[in-house]
Amino acid sequence: MASDGSQGEEALPETIPVREAHRFDTARLQGLLAQRLGARLAEIRQMRGGQSNPTFLVVTDQAEYVLRKQPPGKLLPSAHAVDREFRVLSALAKTDVPVPRPVLFCDDREVIGTPFYLMERLKGRIFWSPALPGLAREVRRPIYLGMNDALARLHLVDWRVVGLAEFGRSGNYYMRQINRWTQQWQNSKTRENPSIDRLSEWLLQHIPPGDETTICHGDFRLDNMIFHPNEPRVIGILDWELSTLGHPLADLAYNCICYNISPDHLPSRSSASPSFWKVSWRGRRPAMPRAARPSRRDRAAARLPTAAGNWRARRHDEAAVISLVGMDRRMDRI
Repeated sequence: MASDGSQGEEALPETIPVREAHRFDTARLQGLLAQRLGARLAEIRQMRGGQSNPTFLVVTDQAEYVLRKQPPGKLLPSAHAVDREFRVLSALAKTDVPVPRPVLFCDDREVIGTPFYLMERLKGRIFWSPALPGLAREVRRPIYLGMNDALARLHLVDWRVVGLAEFGRSGNYYMRQINRWTQQWQNSKTRENPSIDRLSEWLLQHIPPGDETTICHGDFRLDNMIFHPNEPRVIGILDWELSTLGHPLADLAYNCICYNISPDHLPSRSSASPSFWKVSWRGRRPAMPRAARPSRRDRAAARLPTAAGNWRARRHDEAAVISLVGMDRRMDRI
């Protein structure tokens, strides 16, 4: 059973009763399970994670599965693409990248109201805080290295060979992303903010030379993976909704956001106390070279991806974005 992975803290429950807004009739799902898997539905509970795409634990008489579906209501055409999640999981299941085994995909909205897919239910540890509170220092370091190993495995996959050549556009990733985020800011801002405009200009002026394309997870962070119950080894990377083809440093830099912003801007379920810096800052220097080694990454090239990762994550939070204007100077210290 997946747990919060911490020692010395009260464990958060893995599942909760299904939220009212996410309830659906299970009659047709029972029929699908019987037809496709020869299984009988016993219970459904909602997983504590899966904030964007509602996620459920499906218990049957044969096995336990995890169900991921689109949220109810009207959606943007490209949003909550569970079909893309299933596609990338199916491709990576053939590699050494640790992912849950995909079981079935259903695009018939008559079954539970939206498209959905089933994957195997992995049992292990989920670390909700990047600071790993409650774990001794000698235990934390292997966890971070296990996380980096999983990321390196992902970026070494030949996306053409595994059938993902049409999964996204290759090349010029940062130019396209920065232009998109800038346009989104221009379309949604409620007042002028010169600091954000300067940051957009800085990003465009500091795109590193050279380009490469890998499979990018898009939301790679510690709490989006399940670790082995007893070993510092990732057994499943989760939440592939934002995956695409892109620059590999994007995932690495996004995962380093918590080392480059104030704890006040960390999500509420992460460590937001001053102790986070004491626990985690030491892990940054060995973490980046470890993830970089398989592809001979240049740490200096991480300046733009780190700033861009923060811009992407916090572009709707003006106070946080303003604090990133000095990122160029801070990244000189990496």
